[in-house]
Amino acid sequence: LVEELQALRQQLAELRGRKEEEREQVEESILRERDMLRILMENVPDWIFFKDAESRIVRTNRPHAQLLGFDDPHEVVGKTDFDFFPPEEAQRFYDEEQAMLQSGQPVVARLGQTPGKDGEVLWVSETKIPLKDEMGQVIGLVGLSRNVTELKRAEEVLRKAHAEVEKQVEERTAELKRENELLQALLDSSPDYLFFKDRESRFIRTNKAHAQLLLGLDTAQEAVGRTDFDLFPEEEAQKFYDEEQEIMETGQPVIGREWSLHSSTTGEEVWLSEHKVPLRDETGHVIGLVGISRDVTSLKRAAAEREQLLTTLEHRSSQLQTAAEVSREAAAILDVRELLERTVRLLSE
Repeated sequence: LVEELQALRQQLAELRGRKEEEREQVEESILRERDMLRILMENVPDWIFFKDAESRIVRTNRPHAQLLGFDDPHEVVGKTDFDFFPPEEAQRFYDEEQAMLQSGQPVVARLGQTPGKDGEVLWVSETKIPLKDEMGQVIGLVGLSRNVTELKRAEEVLRKAHAEVEKQVEERTAELKRENELLQALLDSSPDYLFFKDRESRFIRTNKAHAQLLLGLDTAQEAVGRTDFDLFPEEEAQKFYDEEQEIMETGQPVIGREWSLHSSTTGEEVWLSEHKVPLRDETGHVIGLVGISRDVTSLKRAAAEREQLLTTLEHRSSQLQTAAEVSREAAAILDVRELLERTVRLLSE
């Protein structure tokens, strides 16, 4: 019996030792968690607070206390929002918290407004979570709020800037549309041949007259993306290409040059007076060219007919002059033989 009693005493001592060790471990764990909570509360710039089931503050950090108008967090312990905010605001906070404590449903990252200590309205991202005891009963709540007023202001500035950019884009788009309509009206109404080409001498735009009368196409759109090699004999196309590449490489335009080609529509020779000018971007780099050609075939024909007429008139004038001289000689000569000889001599001269 004595041995059994000694054994029980030893077991009891060992049990007390283990319990004491477990208690120390629990206390150490609680102290460690309390230190971590203290470090968190003291160093996080967000507003952190704990409230009981009656929405009374049981603990808070310095940033939240300063929001409420106090520098020492201990000064707000035991107080409610009715001690810091206007009645209607405090009642709103209280009703919301009581509803959350009843339902057990948290509020997470909700964006809202709250009054600051200087009367300034602050934008806040707020989270409130019910606190429960070991039995699962709700005994209070923990709140974590972040002041996002500067972020909201930045968002507002960005929104206004975006709206201004959108407005400018719309205005510029409308302006470009008007300019495009004016350009299209010019292209469609001009009897001259107008075209634009890119750096590779591909058509990027042309007018109806150029497409139909010179290129032999039904619409101006059909020319887009094509080159002269698709529309003219290879020899002529190569000549056009080489000249245009030289214009774009040197930046030197061709002004008022007259030349002829064969129409893709009729096959007839067409004389053109042509300007080709390099197109440049905003930095001055050549990105293509614009061409303006005028059909001067009728003028060339008229000039040729005029030259022919002048030649004919000169010939007729010479004949009339000869006839007049013959007439004068005939009046002075009575001998028929002599008259014939002088007439032949005048005509041969």
